[in-house]
This record gives sequence, C-alpha cells and structure tokens, in this order.
Amino acid sequence: MKRVVDWLSLLFVSVGAMIGSGWMLGPLHAAKIAGAAAIFSWILGGLIVMVIAVVFAELSAMLPVTGGIARYTQFSHGGFVSFVMTWVTWLAYILIPPAEVQALLQYSANYFPVLVTTSYTGANIITHLSSIGIVAAIILLTLMSYINILGIRFATEFNKYLVYFKLFVPALVALALMNASFHPENMSSISTISLTDNFKNMLKALPLAGIIFSYFGFRHSVELGGEAKNPQIALPLALLGSIFICMVIYTLVQLAFIVSVPPDLLTNGWEGFSFNNYNGAIKVSDSGPFVAIASILGLVILVKIIFIDALFSPFGSALMVVTTNARINYAMSVNGYFPKIFLRLNYKDAPYVAIAVNLIFGLFMLVPFPGWSEMIGLIIAALVVSHAIAPISLYTLRKQVPEQIRPFKLPYHGLICRVVFLFLNFIAYWTGWNKLSTIFLALLAGLIYLLIYRATQDVNHKPFLAFNKSTWLWFYLLGLAIISYSGDITFGGQGYLPFGYDLLALFIFSLIIFEWSIRECLTSEQAALQITKEREIQLSQV
Repeated sequence: MKRVVDWLSLLFVSVGAMIGSGWMLGPLHAAKIAGAAAIFSWILGGLIVMVIAVVFAELSAMLPVTGGIARYTQFSHGGFVSFVMTWVTWLAYILIPPAEVQALLQYSANYFPVLVTTSYTGANIITHLSSIGIVAAIILLTLMSYINILGIRFATEFNKYLVYFKLFVPALVALALMNASFHPENMSSISTISLTDNFKNMLKALPLAGIIFSYFGFRHSVELGGEAKNPQIALPLALLGSIFICMVIYTLVQLAFIVSVPPDLLTNGWEGFSFNNYNGAIKVSDSGPFVAIASILGLVILVKIIFIDALFSPFGSALMVVTTNARINYAMSVNGYFPKIFLRLNYKDAPYVAIAVNLIFGLFMLVPFPGWSEMIGLIIAALVVSHAIAPISLYTLRKQVPEQIRPFKLPYHGLICRVVFLFLNFIAYWTGWNKLSTIFLALLAGLIYLLIYRATQDVNHKPFLAFNKSTWLWFYLLGLAIISYSGDITFGGQGYLPFGYDLLALFIFSLIIFEWSIRECLTSEQAALQITKEREIQLSQV
C-alpha cells in the first residue's frame, strides 16, 4: 500500500475514532456506576491509555506496517501467538461499527421513537434497536463500507472535516450546560460513599461505561502505519496527541453532565438515576442523555446541535474503524491466516474484499447485540486481552533486533512494558467474568477455524506458527479466566478473592507471565527473517 496519509490526517484518524458514541452515552453510564467520581474515571482512563500508547509509539515508528498489531506479534513470537491475539482484535473491531451506529440511532430515537424499544431488567432500563432500527443500521454500515472502498485518501480526508465539528460540539455542549445549570451538590456522592467503594466503582466504570472503549480509538492510526508519510514522527505524534485532546474533552463533558442534572432526579442516588423518572411536561429518556438535559433546561438550539452531532460523531468514528479493520484482514492474509483474496486492492488501493467481508460479519452482530451497552464491555474485554501482547513484543524485539532503527525509543522500557501489561490485565479483569468468558468462547471458534483452514492450505504456503513458543499464552488465558471467575463480586466474580486480594493475585500472576513470555519468543535470527520478509513485501509494492 502507498504512503499517502500525512501526520494531521493520522492524528485526526485517532481523534475521529475516539470522539464517537463515548461522549454522548458514556457519561450517563459512568455516572450510574461511579456517581460523581466518574469524573476521575475519565482522567484515570486517559492516563492509563496514554501509558499504553507509548508502547505502540515505539513499535509503530520502528515498524510502520499495515495492520500493526498482527505484524508485531508475528515478528516477536511467531504465527500462532500472532493469530490468537489478532483474531480477538479483529472480532473487537467487527463489533465497534455496529455499536457506534446503535448510538447514532439511539439519539435519533428522540425524534424517531420507532427506531428503538426498551426492556427492563430489574431496576435497569435497557434500550436497544427495534426491527426498523436494525434496517437503518444495515443501511448506515453499508454506506460506511462504500466510502472506504473509495480509498484511504478519500476516507481520511472525509474524516478530517468531520473531526473539526466533532471537537467543537462536545466542548460547546459542556460549557452551555454548566452555564445554564450548575448544581455542585450533585457531587456529594463522592463524600457519602466510602473511599473503597468509590475506588471500586471508578475502576468498574473504566470498561463497562465505555471509558476505555472511548480512548482505545488511538490505535487506529497504528493500523495505517504502512500508509503514513514520515511515520517515525507522524505516528508518535498522532498517538499521544489524540489521547490528550480527547482526555480534556471527555473530562469536561462528564463534569458538565454531573453538575447540570436537576437534583430532583437524584432522589434515588446516581445508581437509580434515569431520565425516564422525569415528571415535567417534556418527555425525555436515557437514549439521549445530553438531549434530555438540554430539553429540560429549555436549550432548544443546543438540542438541535447535539442531534446533528449525534449523527456525525458515531458515523465518523465507525468509518475509521471500518478503515482500520480492513487492514487487520490484510495483515492476517499476509501472515497466512486468511485466504490471499483479502490482499486484493481496487484501483483506489482499498482492500475491498476485506471491507465487504467485515461488513457481512458486522451485520450479523446486530442480532445478538442489539444495544450499545451490551457491546461495549465485550469490545473492551477483547481489545485489552489482544493488546496485552504489545508490551511483550516491544521488550522482546529490543533483544531480538537491537540494530533495528527506532526513531522513537521508549525510556525505561523494561519498567513501562511491565506496567502496561499489568494495566491491560487489570482492565480485562474489571470488565467482568461474563465478558471474558464470551471472549474465550470466541477464541475457541478462532482456533477451530485455524485448524480447518490450515488443513486445506498447500504445504508450501502454510505460515510459520512457532507453536512451541505459545505455552505461556495458554497459561496466561487460563490464569486470567480463573482469577476473573474467582474475583470480587463487583467485577462479576464469585467472591472467592475479595477486593484487594484479587488485585494482588493478578499483579503477581501478570509479572510471572511477563517474565515467561519474554523468554519464550523467536530467536534473533527468526525475528530478523520475519522483518526482512516484510521489507521485501513493502519494496515489491513501491
């Protein structure tokens, strides 16, 4: 693929992927989980993801390849570990466009109620798409795929103009709401709840309220590394710059949501909060939290602006995910896990077969997961488990190919890589056993696929799996499952490991697995050979 994407477009790819449904729906879910402490969840989440991003900054600048996460692991640990991690990444990316489209349609339901239906699970009100809403989602997902088939230059330029609008609106909404309604007493939940419970709820909100989901869009510029101009400078700048910009926006928006909500809606506390309990003349609902507040406050023009942005923000975010997920297919085909048909490009240099296949899978995902909240925790569980290999790959590649040019070199890489691996495992644990168990089942399906596909491959074209380098991976997944199942009930476990002991167990387990994984990697000669093959592929495309 040709290098046609400049640094600003890369920055906007990540910002565009991050500023989507998260700002429109995340603050409501975060407040219901963590109350006013949700403000600190956004700050904590941004800082954690920023530390995670510096690992990708070195990897992407050193090896600016299309479908980055699939390729780095191939270079450091061989085909089998790479397949496992990339398969889970691909599944997560499949879910993101439907989730963003669902957010778009949920907000549209404020004007077109026929798009959604509601159901009750205990005290919780769950909003999901109706039959008409699913048809609308199919049309939107198809449109996103069509735009991407027109080429990466068109998609990124289209996204760049969307981002200007997407950055302006959340800031405007936050300032307008705080100017019209400011109730500092809504922050009182921080002082009335114990420090331990506040902290647990802050952590729980990170994956389940869509906070980590909102920040993880930073990764999408990495997947376009093979198409970036001057990638050694552009990629680190895009990764770190996009997270900082979005952290400021998200924290401001969450603060505005907390203090602008009418206090009479908080009689049952934040946990029992719902706009459906509003008794005023205007009918409002949880499907559009900021539309609801603006409507209650009589900010008619702001309602219209929010509604317009609710159409563009999730659409633009999903558009970039469609772009990058096709590159994951492309990379998996290069690695030999997917058929070579996924390498086909149209006259616009777009992997049209990969885009079409991902569209089909995305449409099927609308049936078992017809609501935004159902998808978010599952997406994050998949992303953090699959991305846990990144700090391991960085550390081992430092030893395997020390002569490799590293335009951005991470200081104290040993410490930071271990911290990032620990962060990712904590986040995976906080998503809860239900989400992780679903990911493990999806991984089982992937292993069955690999077995069948490998049996049909020509012996001369079978990828180098290095299965003997994967023992640590099996114990990693098994151990993570055991700790999650046995952990604190706040995070969906059975309570055998109460809060504190669960984190200690995960801390020790993570350090053991990290030390094991960096010893069970490819030899320097094998890693260098994989990278040489990648260079040959790139030169053949020039």
